[in-house]
Amino acid sequence: MQLTDEFKKPYEEKSFKLLPPGTYGFIVEKAELHTSKEKGNISMKLQLSFVKNDDFNFKVTVFDYLTSNPAWKFRSFLRAVGLEELEEHPTIDPYQLIGASGIAKLRIEKSEQYGEKNIVQNYKIKKGVAKAASAVSTQSASPPAQTQQQKEEAAMTQFKKDSDDVPF
Repeated sequence: MQLTDEFKKPYEEKSFKLLPPGTYGFIVEKAELHTSKEKGNISMKLQLSFVKNDDFNFKVTVFDYLTSNPAWKFRSFLRAVGLEELEEHPTIDPYQLIGASGIAKLRIEKSEQYGEKNIVQNYKIKKGVAKAASAVSTQSASPPAQTQQQKEEAAMTQFKKDSDDVPF
């Protein structure tokens, strides 16, 4: 058996291609807090995966840095992925964002240092989806779980009472 890295080549070749400007679906692959080297500002660094026209062999990775100042882009991201209830939280755990998906408008930016790259121009709210997702997440499973837990505790208490009456 001989091991080679030939299987990497098709993916590596495609991973550096650009998507033409337009609107695409994305998924958050990674999210982490990031501190800029220049000013020391804290941002949320997102690694987003975009697919061209449902061609999963054409996957493009785009990094976006969301800050609280200006907050409009961060808010539009949260609304686009159906997590607008997090807007009211003073802190957001990056792990809450991993796996979130939405739609974003991409454009191409040119720089001398990096050449051409895709960047997120803005995030699009899918009509009805963000509100529905918000309604589901605000009606989280914790109240029913507490009710279930209370039922179990009451059943255990009753069981203990019943067990105390057994004359052994």
